Amino acid sequence: MHKLSRAYVDRYDVIAVEDLDSKNLSEGESSALNRYIANHAWNEFVSMLAYKASQAGKQVIEVEAKNTTKSCSNPNCDNKVDKELTDRTHKCKECGLEIDRDLNAAINILNKAISLVGQGLSEVKALRHNDLCWNHFDSSKSCG
Repeated sequence: MHKLSRAYVDRYDVIAVEDLDSKNLSEGESSALNRYIANHAWNEFVSMLAYKASQAGKQVIEVEAKNTTKSCSNPNCDNKVDKELTDRTHKCKECGLEIDRDLNAAINILNKAISLVGQGLSEVKALRHNDLCWNHFDSSKSCG
């Protein structure tokens, strides 16, 4: 977590994260323990990230996670696509956008953060899909 939070702070001036409501993360008999573990790890990571960002004069913005996975991240489309947890690809029947579901959510989270800060980040533009380096899921792609 230390290396990852440092890498984000070194690379980005503004970092958008979802404000997880961990009660929706897991279900079942052991859900209370699962929620505690997931919430603790996420909060610890965000705390590290926020601390390092503030020390570097950078910003971490938490946004509500609601509909970030369902909403199509194409700026010209306002469709919501229902998905099962096992559906790993966002496939919008309205605009034809087909991308990794986590990438779709990440774009939506960033764009929500940008809209929250408004004019304060006038030099930051909403992401377009082809602007992203998403080698986390595909090691054959590299960030340049």
